[in-house]
Amino acid sequence: MSNLYWHYDVCGDHEIAQPEYEHGDTEPCLCGNGVARIMTLQEAVALESAIAQGQHVPKTAYTDGHGRKHK
Repeated sequence: MSNLYWHYDVCGDHEIAQPEYEHGDTEPCLCGNGVARIMTLQEAVALESAIAQGQHVPKTAYTDGHGRKHK
């Protein structure tokens, strides 16, 4: 079994996932601005690389799925 981590898209923070969570689970980020996802360390590295290269824009926790913020 791979080690799984919470990865926080917007702030880039991470921590080891608790055993009750599964790969792909999501929750609002602790910073309040993004989405936290359970992924492998390799996936987190690839995601951070894509963000740094402008190939991925982190989703905020408060959008309607089209990038518009909820009011």
